[in-house]
Amino acid sequence: MVDKQALKRLNPQKACGPDGIPPWLLKDNAEDLAPVITHIVNASYKAGEVPAAWKASNVVPIPKAQNSSAIKDWRPVSITSCMGKIQEKFITKKLMPTVLSNCKNQHAYLPKASTTTALVKAVHSWLEAVDAKQPTMVRVLLADMSKAFDRVEHNKLIQTLVNLDLAPQLLIWLQSYLTERTQRVVANGKYSPWTQVTSGVPQGGVISPYLFLLYMSTRETHFQDTLDIGYADDIGLRINATDLPPQLHGK
Repeated sequence: MVDKQALKRLNPQKACGPDGIPPWLLKDNAEDLAPVITHIVNASYKAGEVPAAWKASNVVPIPKAQNSSAIKDWRPVSITSCMGKIQEKFITKKLMPTVLSNCKNQHAYLPKASTTTALVKAVHSWLEAVDAKQPTMVRVLLADMSKAFDRVEHNKLIQTLVNLDLAPQLLIWLQSYLTERTQRVVANGKYSPWTQVTSGVPQGGVISPYLFLLYMSTRETHFQDTLDIGYADDIGLRINATDLPPQLHGK
């Protein structure tokens, strides 16, 4: 059930998505709308269908720094439906146990995890190898994925979700969420034409970070003996010098 107190905590200053429903409308009418929104959220989940309006995004370019002149200096933030975000919070609660059990090396977006815990685990792992009974030289590979959220391939993400044995209804809903998405760019009061989105998870989406972590968890499986830590799209591999995996030889 959608908690009316959660509706009352909505930030009325937040921008509305393409559906035009502003957060203040839900906040100011929380008492009356909570049962209605609960019905809509439950109906969407049971049917395994996400309304098209919830899968549309207004992409707003946000400058990463002052005097941003190049395209790479701007971050695309997706403004989606406020109603859709409420649904995503509902889905995230159902998805979280799977995230926690499959992303144990991740330190981003998760409770009791941070850059500090990532650094502590990394340094401890390196020192542990050096101070072992048979000490070895430690090689560390640090990698950062460029435009990580945008590079998520929907078909591979869906296959990852299938392999995780999610509840059938949850899997059906997520498949609907990832397919037939649309977006347009909004800048200076102008709108670009609508375009189909065939890859990526929306930056700014409630569920996006957790879908991304599950997508990255396949990399953890691939490097299961060497992957020490991950912080979202930043990964750190600790490799003992005497035990380089074939993957790092390009084999």
